Amino acid sequence: MRRTHSLAVVEPPPDAGHLVRAFRQQIGFTEEELAHALGISFSTVSRWENGRMKPSRLAWQGLHQLAAENGWPLLVESSEDARERRIVSQRPTTRGSA
Repeated sequence: MRRTHSLAVVEPPPDAGHLVRAFRQQIGFTEEELAHALGISFSTVSRWENGRMKPSRLAWQGLHQLAAENGWPLLVESSEDARERRIVSQRPTTRGSA
């Protein structure tokens, strides 16, 4: 009989590479250390972070599992949240002149 994981397989978001890099830096891992922890190659992590490739659903699940097992938050935000943050940060500031 085959066991299934309790984590649902979720499709990585379009900005997964940025989230992977932010997560890796937050936990203090090098690309090599994250690759080793996930059982993948360093070049795969590098391609994710540079946006040349998106993590597979299985790899994305592995990232979530790694985060959960170690009590690290995996930075995940919706595309809508990211878009709103960009819009707000791009607003020109108005300074009142005296």
